[in-house]
Amino acid sequence: AAKRLFSFLYPHILPMSQMITYLVNTSKYIKNSRLAMFRISKYSSMKGISYLSGEFVPVDEYHCHHIIPRYKGGSNDFDNLCVLSELEHRILHSSTPEQLYVLFPKKKKRIKMLIDAL
Repeated sequence: AAKRLFSFLYPHILPMSQMITYLVNTSKYIKNSRLAMFRISKYSSMKGISYLSGEFVPVDEYHCHHIIPRYKGGSNDFDNLCVLSELEHRILHSSTPEQLYVLFPKKKKRIKMLIDAL
């Protein structure tokens, strides 16, 4: 029943198997196979739910963010990745990432951690 309700509420969202196929196909262009694998695993395990908004992120708007940036010693490991929407990711890396506090006031701790890690 829950699956039918989800399909009714979100008719534009592909079944998870098709989302994974999309991610596999788009990951072919990622040179680091470990990142490509964990990028798919992160989206799948989180069922496409954004780390910040708690909302579903359609697979074609999914951005895989490194919590600790690679240039600061962060890895491509599963635990260092999070699901963000394209817009959330763009704002986080903008000159005014503080906008995220206004958009997601209940996620201040997570936002601070992400901004401080940049």
